[in-house]
Amino acid sequence: MTANTPSSERSYWSRELQRNLLRSRNGLKILSGESFAKLGATPKDVVWRARKAELWHYRRATPARFSTPILLYIGLVSRSYILDLHPGNSLIERLLANGYDVFVLDWGIPDEADADNDLSVYVHQLLPRAIRALLKTSRSNDVNLLAYCMGGTLTLLMLGTKQIPEIRSLVTLATPV
Repeated sequence: MTANTPSSERSYWSRELQRNLLRSRNGLKILSGESFAKLGATPKDVVWRARKAELWHYRRATPARFSTPILLYIGLVSRSYILDLHPGNSLIERLLANGYDVFVLDWGIPDEADADNDLSVYVHQLLPRAIRALLKTSRSNDVNLLAYCMGGTLTLLMLGTKQIPEIRSLVTLATPV
């Protein structure tokens, strides 16, 4: 960089250099076999499965304080471990600690086998079936939903079909509606 380089450009290149140094360091850690914190480490059981989708029920050390379970899910491409990054930095862990019975719907990793799936596969088939499986597993009459990003869009589409009357509450985060 020359003395004539504007401050904002210097700042940009400085940030890029820092990011690339961190990437290089992390790459060397991976190559050397150093272990990283395990993502999605909170104990859970798969209670339902269809296609690639899985419904996970998180284990509790004590009985739930709230009778209505909570179901969390995200869009079709992101990974569900963002809800359970690692101990001490986990939404799942916090919900369990605060007395909730927690379920997560994971859509699986999309690939060419999913190329023909349209929204109706998720809205009319997988999401309602997962909710019914949750209700059966939890022996609850209704469910609280927390849907992130495209997960919220799928939920709103499903609600428009009036297939699932058992929804007690809905929270959508970063849903483009």
